[in-house]
Amino acid sequence: MPGLFISLIAAPVLFTGATFFLVVPVFALAFGGPLYLAVGTPVLLWLLARRRYGAGKIALVALLANALVCGLLLALARVAGNDDIAGFALACLTLGSVFAPLWGATFGWFHNGFPDRTQERNIP
Repeated sequence: MPGLFISLIAAPVLFTGATFFLVVPVFALAFGGPLYLAVGTPVLLWLLARRRYGAGKIALVALLANALVCGLLLALARVAGNDDIAGFALACLTLGSVFAPLWGATFGWFHNGFPDRTQERNIP
C-alpha cells in the first residue's frame, strides 16, 4: 500500500520533471494536480483493490475518470448557467485528456515496479 501512495505522488512529479522544458507540464501539474489527487486516489484505490493492472489500462481508466468528472461538472455548469465554471470544466477536460492518461501510465509504470508482497502479480 505505501507503494501506491508514493507512486500516486511521484507519477505527475516525475513526468513533469522529465518534460519541464516543454513548460506546459509545469502548469498542468499546478493546475491539474489537485484534481488528479482528488479523483485519482479513490479511482486507483478502487481499481487496484484486487489486482494490479498494466500502465495502459491505468492510463485508459485515468482518461475515462477525467472525462466523466469534467463532463459532469460541465453539464451541471451549463444547467446552472454558470459560464465561469463551464469554462473551467472545459479547460480541465481538454488539458486532462492529455495529461490524465500520461500521468496514469507513469503511475502504472512506477507502481508496478514496487514489489507486491500481499497479492499475486497479475498484469494483463
